[in-house]
Amino acid sequence: MQILGSMSSRLVEVNSRIKGSVDHRRSKIEHLYSALGFGQLECLKIGAIYRLEGELSCEEIERISKEILCDSVTDSYSIDSPLPDNKTFFVDIWYKKGVTDSVGISLLKAVKDIGIQHLSGASHGERILFHRAGENNGEALEKKVIRFVSENLLNPLVQECKITGQFSQ
Repeated sequence: MQILGSMSSRLVEVNSRIKGSVDHRRSKIEHLYSALGFGQLECLKIGAIYRLEGELSCEEIERISKEILCDSVTDSYSIDSPLPDNKTFFVDIWYKKGVTDSVGISLLKAVKDIGIQHLSGASHGERILFHRAGENNGEALEKKVIRFVSENLLNPLVQECKITGQFSQ
């Protein structure tokens, strides 16, 4: 059993395998983005994301993912997903510190119920994978994306976003 170290944090992404299950949401995001004049992006994927904190082994993270977070028939999962290429970026939407994350609280309880005692924190959010189309000013695009997400995809009173990826290439 490989322990990942003291208080490490791992991200588990869960996506639906059912064709068309989130296509309407992706289409809505792309339509809204284009209508606002930001037509340089394509929304590739939307899924749930979970942050697991604690001294967890790789086996424990796999077990949590398979037994609690993912329906083996309808979902797939990945742990600490890398970006597919240098024209893609993740937008992760999380609850702010101090805001009750009921899914995270339920996850902590469920993990203890299956006998894993080393999970010290859990949170739930949404991950959106975008693809940059064409050449663009990276810094300007990043500011547009942050503004778009803040105004249209989250509630800024209780949620915040984190963007992972490069905007200039």
